[in-house]
Amino acid sequence: MNIKRDIEKGIECFYPVYEDGDRTRVVYIDGSESVSDIRTRKYLKDLAHFYDTDLKALTSHTAEKLGQRYSNPLVIGGEVWVPFYVRKPVVRGDMCTGYFVLRYIEGLSRVEENVFVKMASGIYIQIFHRRATANKRLNNARLLEREMYSQRELEIFRMLEREGLYLYRTIK
Repeated sequence: MNIKRDIEKGIECFYPVYEDGDRTRVVYIDGSESVSDIRTRKYLKDLAHFYDTDLKALTSHTAEKLGQRYSNPLVIGGEVWVPFYVRKPVVRGDMCTGYFVLRYIEGLSRVEENVFVKMASGIYIQIFHRRATANKRLNNARLLEREMYSQRELEIFRMLEREGLYLYRTIK
């Protein structure tokens, strides 16, 4: 597993699979896939570490912002990662959550009782949520995205102002 190579290739999502053990499938923006020998939780930690992000602090901060303790979206590397359950555990303690980049999610579809996430690369991945729950997770991710871009824009304005390139004034 080489997280830097995966990031350069463009990660669309990653999720746990049972293939010769508990492993992680990574889907790239070009539609190609690979299976990593590490568990999904470790892959998530490695991704956060690559971007110098404290995962524990991030999850705590996000939970406080959204008022929800578990299964919150995460902002890592400038992307909002939406968690969805993608399998049912075989053994207690197996991770069932996959992470999907919000901007690559094109929508949800339902076939009979099954709900699928449609990704920009054209693949559909089954999730184990009711459609209402999946929509709630997407809405929470969109809230974080709006906040993230607002803060980022403000930081850019402040940086430009320090450099004398932009003067931010409130007009009354």
